[in-house]
Amino acid sequence: MLLKHPDIGAISEPQPFTGGERLDVRARNLSQVFYRLSAEGRTEHIGTVLREAFGGVAVEPRSSAGRVFLVVRERGVELPPPNVADGLIKSLAIASAADLKPALLLIDEIENSLHLKALKVIYDVLNSLEIPVIVATHSPLLVDMAGPERTLVVSRDGDGGTVVEPPHSDLEKLRRRLEELDVAFSDYIFYQRTREE
Repeated sequence: MLLKHPDIGAISEPQPFTGGERLDVRARNLSQVFYRLSAEGRTEHIGTVLREAFGGVAVEPRSSAGRVFLVVRERGVELPPPNVADGLIKSLAIASAADLKPALLLIDEIENSLHLKALKVIYDVLNSLEIPVIVATHSPLLVDMAGPERTLVVSRDGDGGTVVEPPHSDLEKLRRRLEELDVAFSDYIFYQRTREE
């Protein structure tokens, strides 16, 4: 399953309920999927993730006239769709995708719209899954959370082809070098490594 940044406009609108067994790449059908997960009693974990990342926020699916939509409450007050943070919707989409248990989860630019606390909560959720998760990011925070053991660097070669490689062939040597330089792993990835090439 591939997830890109959610289409907030589409998610804000009530949608006809069609079953929602799988999330669309931009999570346009999030309310349908969340409604289905809720009907199956599978949203407790999602609620916990949202409370950890956003404090007093709760999301519930509702239906009316064959259409489903999301109701977001913050400290008991229902928020109109324009007042719902994009990061909350993104976190809901990622947590819902995780609960669907796909064979593989790919997430593009996971850090967009997420503050540090939410990013850490989502990282921990993804890290606990028993499925492969691949995240594309430009976030130094996420690179540091993942560390060199779980990071691959994607770049272009001289011919315009894509190169995927570990950040260093010798992880122990890399750790010593980072310690000598007194820099974070992300600094090495985004700055030092580039200078060395």
